[in-house]
Amino acid sequence: MSPSKAYKAVGFSSFGEYTKGLASLGTILSTRSFSPIMPANPVKSSGEAMKRVLGAFDLVCLGIGMMLGAGVFVTTGYVTANLAGYIVAGICAMLSSFCYAEFAVDIPAAGGAYTYIAAALGEFLAWLAVANLIFEYILANAAAIRGFSPYFAALTNKTETWYIHFWTAPDGTLFQLDWWAFGWCLVLSVLLIFGTKESAWFNGVVTVLHVVLVVFIIIAGLVKAKPSNAVPFLPFGAKGAFNGASIVFFSYIGFDAVACAAEETKNPRKDLPRGILGSVSIVTVLYTLMAITLALMVPREDLLGFSSASFANAFTYAGMQWATYIVAVGALLGIITTTLVGMYGTSRIITGVARDHLIPPFLATVGGRASTPWIAIAIQGVGSAVLALLSPFSDLADMVSISTLFAFWVVALGLVWRRSCTDGIGGGGNLPGLATADDSAPEGDADATPAAAPKSERLAPGALLRRRLLTAGLLLAINAGALLFTLGWVFSETGSTQETITLSVGGGVFLISTACLHLLVKPMYTPPRYQAPLYPWLPAVSMAFNVFLLGQLGKVAWIRFFIWTGACIACYLLYSSVASYNKLSYEKESLPTNVPATELTAGKDADISKDLEMTK
Repeated sequence: MSPSKAYKAVGFSSFGEYTKGLASLGTILSTRSFSPIMPANPVKSSGEAMKRVLGAFDLVCLGIGMMLGAGVFVTTGYVTANLAGYIVAGICAMLSSFCYAEFAVDIPAAGGAYTYIAAALGEFLAWLAVANLIFEYILANAAAIRGFSPYFAALTNKTETWYIHFWTAPDGTLFQLDWWAFGWCLVLSVLLIFGTKESAWFNGVVTVLHVVLVVFIIIAGLVKAKPSNAVPFLPFGAKGAFNGASIVFFSYIGFDAVACAAEETKNPRKDLPRGILGSVSIVTVLYTLMAITLALMVPREDLLGFSSASFANAFTYAGMQWATYIVAVGALLGIITTTLVGMYGTSRIITGVARDHLIPPFLATVGGRASTPWIAIAIQGVGSAVLALLSPFSDLADMVSISTLFAFWVVALGLVWRRSCTDGIGGGGNLPGLATADDSAPEGDADATPAAAPKSERLAPGALLRRRLLTAGLLLAINAGALLFTLGWVFSETGSTQETITLSVGGGVFLISTACLHLLVKPMYTPPRYQAPLYPWLPAVSMAFNVFLLGQLGKVAWIRFFIWTGACIACYLLYSSVASYNKLSYEKESLPTNVPATELTAGKDADISKDLEMTK
């Protein structure tokens, strides 16, 4: 069956082909939606593979550029006074980053969270997580760049209205048009289309300048430090530290964009862990030092009065008005890199999803001189630009965060399930073609050693079913314990008997369930290149903390999440699942060979001639 132009654009050659697939929806849901799958062949699905041009330094700069944005400069005094919150949040971000690192090294393909969840839990959960994530990333990119004009106004001693154009629509609606934000979105989109290496170079230069400014701000602030200002270390107690962590954790969101660069990394096995874990570590140190600096500069009672722009207010308090301009420059650099890397990560996620036809496959097109996913970059760039032009920062910021935490939670859940209940190639132990390929050294890396073969085992169907039921029950108990702990934390009166009982029971259920998972469910699969340490405790704690942070979000955020998720489910039932299933009917006739995840190694993507699509 030869694919038509219509099929390559929207996933179907005709309306009749769509209705035929829709009639098979029951079969699709029972046989494919929850069956682990591996990423599609990039050459076959995108026209050509993306170039492997990124090294460890580029990846570290991508992570820092995304995380070290303007937010740290405008955080409230309450957050910065709560020093332990930054440390706790940094540790929790590191837990999620370990999970992402394991998946990214084992499956170095575009798509990020979508690819990892699909490889462990199937395309339905992957679609729900990433459809929310794409929407939120586009909003976050628009929100970030919308902050450019206010800081530029402060730097040039102008009012914010100098750079914002007010326009009244015919129906009387007043819009605050930010053409600077609109223009920056388009410029950064063009840069990303021009080339990944060029974009990484630009991001690297700006990020290094940003880090230098941050270090300068820390040193300048410490000149005015008084140790007595930071006493006591836990002004709001242990509970206050965790509440503060739930607020500042969102400053660490962005390391997952590094995982989206897996397909363009020269040596994924070595560079991805360094990029993901290295960027989180550096940002954690910088955030903590900045919080310490503020706490030492200003007495706590005055610091708590800063409702925003704590650094600018702190330097003004200390008689260093000139330093506020340095803060503005640092914020501008952070805004640019945050938006650039956010748009980069979004386009790679869109590419990965489009390769499986969950969204129109033309979005996965890779081409041009630099072999970039230019259509995905252009469409999400224009979307962010229009949102940034029309919507104020506060309206956009209020809608960002819940989807990222949900994705982090599902990735940690998927890591446990993949290790416990599959053989590592997404087939749950019953797929043909399980021979492991040698992991040869990447070109130009003479010192690299071949990766060991993955440790996996095959179980009889009955034994596999019992293992899956046991694992599912323990995962349910782990998350139930975390949820009970969260509910007690949020709704119980501090110091009450109800709080003590709820926290004790919730924590106890979590600990006992994780211990049972450790003792009773030995891994079926161990990744050959890189493994998240302290399994299964690390992913279990990561799940628990993401549940805890999700529990801190407000009612409005949850309402928006459920409304959008409902729309995503409808889209999956009416289009995505049918298009993905239709893709299989084409590929089964041409390239039926199955290939394990271990063959997705550095340097092989462009030459691979086998079908990498893994289905049940």
